Amino acid sequence: MGASLSQSLLSDSNLNVIKKWLDSERKFLVFVGNPGIGKTYHCAAVYNWIVQHKKNKDDFIRYYFEANFLNKMRSSINEFSGSYVEHMQQLADDKWILMDDVGSTGINKWREEVFFEFLDFRYDLDLPTMITSNLEDHDFLSQMHPRVHSRLFSRENFIINSQDCIDFRRNGIDGT
Repeated sequence: MGASLSQSLLSDSNLNVIKKWLDSERKFLVFVGNPGIGKTYHCAAVYNWIVQHKKNKDDFIRYYFEANFLNKMRSSINEFSGSYVEHMQQLADDKWILMDDVGSTGINKWREEVFFEFLDFRYDLDLPTMITSNLEDHDFLSQMHPRVHSRLFSRENFIINSQDCIDFRRNGIDGT
C-alpha cells in the first residue's frame, strides 16, 4: 500500500498545512523536525497523493534525497559541458519537487550555492516544492546564506515545525 496521508500521525493542524499546500499547487512546503518524526514518510505520502490526484497528467513529479540530488549534480558537471546552473535546472524543472533530508550531509559552500540556485529557480517560477530537514529555522539562517533562509521561511510558504514531536521509530509507533 505504501505511505498515505490518511495514515498520518501528524496533528490535524499540520496535516491541514500539507493539504492546503497541495491545494495551492504553488510555493514551498517546509517541514522541519527531529529525526524519526515522519518527514520522509510524509514525503512519500505526498508523492503518492500527487500521483493519484494531480489534475494535469502532464505534470511531472520528482523525489530526491538531497544527497542524491547533489550526486546527480556532480555527475552532470563531470559528464557535460556548460553551466552547472543549466544542469541543475534540468534536474529541478518538473512541476512538483520533493527534496528530503536537506542538510543531512553537512553544509559547505558548494552545497549551499547549489541549494540556493535550486531554491531560487523554483521560487522564481512559483513551483510547488516540498523541503524536509532536521535543521531548524535558525540553523538555516546560521549555516546557510540568509537568501536561503529568506526563501524557505517566506511568509507565503507553508511551514511545519515539529521539533517537539516524539521520535516514532524510537518509541515503536507504526505508521511512519
